[in-house]
Amino acid sequence: MSGTSTRQEQVVDVSLLADASEFSALVRNVWRALVRVTRAAEHLPELPESQVDALRALAQAGELTPGALAEELRLARPTVSNLVRDMVAGGLVERRRSSVDGRSAILVPTPRAVGILDRFATARVDLVASILARLEPGDLHAIQGAIPALRQLLAELDTELAERGRTEQE
Repeated sequence: MSGTSTRQEQVVDVSLLADASEFSALVRNVWRALVRVTRAAEHLPELPESQVDALRALAQAGELTPGALAEELRLARPTVSNLVRDMVAGGLVERRRSSVDGRSAILVPTPRAVGILDRFATARVDLVASILARLEPGDLHAIQGAIPALRQLLAELDTELAERGRTEQE
């Protein structure tokens, strides 16, 4: 971490590295499997993850300028420009003129995009609930017991990202 960080670095037990590697792979593979099964169950289009992230940000905000979307996604503006071009061509995003100055662009998710996101979110929750119900009670309790630790892990990752973002922007 950078020298300006107020967080203390911890010495990591080497034996945890194998667990960290397996955990990282499992989280990635569980998410990918969940996405694939949900898409198949709902007959949803296969969208690149970058488009899904952009659509989620737009749906949450309602509308964003391309620059604001780039900041939100922590991507370079040319990357977002290409992403937006593809989403407009795919009928997922509308590019409108700002009502404030009439020149700047505003990006808005189309009703089709919002519908895809909503169907995916609903189907994902239903699917996970159904699969959790099929697990052995001990496995289900282990997963339920891990939720607070996973929340803490996410908070730590968010903190790490914010610190690294500050370092990169300085």
